Amino acid sequence: MNLLVKAVLYARVSSKEQSDTGFSIPAQLRLLRDYADSHNIIIVHEYIEAESAKQAGRTQFNSMISFLKVQSKRQNSIKTIVVEKTDRLYRNFKDYVIIDEVKPIIHFVKENQILSESSRSSDKLFHAIKLAMAKHYIDNLQEEIKKGMDEKVAQGMYPSYAPIGYLNSRHHKVKIIVPDPKVSLIIQDCFKKYETGYYSLQALTDMVNEKLKEIKSERRIGTTTMSRVLRNIFYTGKFIWKKEIQQGIHAPLTSQITFNRVQQILNSRYKTETQRGVFLKTYQGMIHCSHCGNTLHPDVKKGKYIYYFCRNAVGKKKTCSNTRYLSEKRIDVMVSYILSKLVFTKDELYSIYEDVNNHAVESDQMLEDEQKILRKEKSTLENRLNELIDLRLDNHIEQDIFVKKKYQLLLDISVIDERINSIKVEKHQNKVNPDGLVEFLQSFDFQYDTADIHKKQHFLKKIKSNFFYEDNSIIIELPKPFKYILLSREIKELQISNKNSLFLEHPVWWRWRESNPRPKIAYKANLHV
Repeated sequence: MNLLVKAVLYARVSSKEQSDTGFSIPAQLRLLRDYADSHNIIIVHEYIEAESAKQAGRTQFNSMISFLKVQSKRQNSIKTIVVEKTDRLYRNFKDYVIIDEVKPIIHFVKENQILSESSRSSDKLFHAIKLAMAKHYIDNLQEEIKKGMDEKVAQGMYPSYAPIGYLNSRHHKVKIIVPDPKVSLIIQDCFKKYETGYYSLQALTDMVNEKLKEIKSERRIGTTTMSRVLRNIFYTGKFIWKKEIQQGIHAPLTSQITFNRVQQILNSRYKTETQRGVFLKTYQGMIHCSHCGNTLHPDVKKGKYIYYFCRNAVGKKKTCSNTRYLSEKRIDVMVSYILSKLVFTKDELYSIYEDVNNHAVESDQMLEDEQKILRKEKSTLENRLNELIDLRLDNHIEQDIFVKKKYQLLLDISVIDERINSIKVEKHQNKVNPDGLVEFLQSFDFQYDTADIHKKQHFLKKIKSNFFYEDNSIIIELPKPFKYILLSREIKELQISNKNSLFLEHPVWWRWRESNPRPKIAYKANLHV
């Protein structure tokens, strides 16, 4: 009668996908269990792995080795392993050495071989050859995969999984990446909104999740994923491979200009939103202390009240005398009062329009001049490309040199095309609609009282030159042309009341001053308002 032998069973596939969708694991288990029953072997533990064996450090493999090491210190220890074949157990020499230290008895069922410390040297040699062949197979497979991936990169195809907004697809048996018909529009909108500087990562994340819900997608993202999306150069039509930027053939979801602006906002010290905590501060990074010039710092009290203060006025080493805390609600009241002053007559509005339009004409001329230079450079590069193609057709240059130079020329041309397109957008943005401008300026006071945080920030950025906190007052210094209109009003009021003023002596001098001179036209709102 044969004695029963206790053993452990080890089964493995190379990936989680194979474990979930394939039949390899059930087939291995059935084979090994039948073998154990027919050879009087009792399986005390089953170790099932869904991980590649090309590198050491598998989870279930290490657990099995730890178990056998503990057993080796006991009497009647368990030291038998039942496995399908050599490459299921290991494909690298490090794991072979680790197993050899335990000195187990290994049953390779499909190879019809039992290997132990007492096995003949020829059996051990034959097994070592099998291990070397398994190692060679995985090394060769790895080389072929890398070669295929490098070739895809050379053709402008990203050889990995598509990020959110794109889908992995097949076109004529070739795997390519295409925009997701629905999600790509959401990602495009993310870049456009964040470029304005009026959206926080949290607000953008909530918006994306809401839109994903609307299109009945089960996917949801967090702020970390949102940050990775905004920093991913893939959405500009390029991708990073081996730490180098490659030009891809996939459709971009945003322009390089927009992407660069988004990076500036992400990297900026003073953002229009905070990523610390759940509170968005309307005036963060906007208000400066008139005493020391430091930016007022927002602080949340009792979990719901936002106050602003000068950091130089607190602590042991106080360098500023502006010690008063200012609540955000009080600032809202004062700013609303200041904006109520920006109610213009029709003549004043068109005076503002004229000044803005003149500036737009000058900007358009500068952009037109830049566009002419870029078109000339593009024409030069296209001529060089045609000459390069002729040289290759005449076999005057090698293929690898031709591909490299052609790629560089096409890249340079694409950069110029992108800049030319961005100039067209800038020229369109510079166009001023007088009716729209009049409507915008007439709606300041009403909209500010009812606007959310992002709209308030948008308004203030449009109308302020500087924003100060001085003693008990908020001071908004207005850029031209706003200040010229308000200055004219003050002059008229002073003339009517027959009062002398500094401004009466130089009524025209202000028109041609710099945009930020002293003295300033500034509107104050005291704390008692």
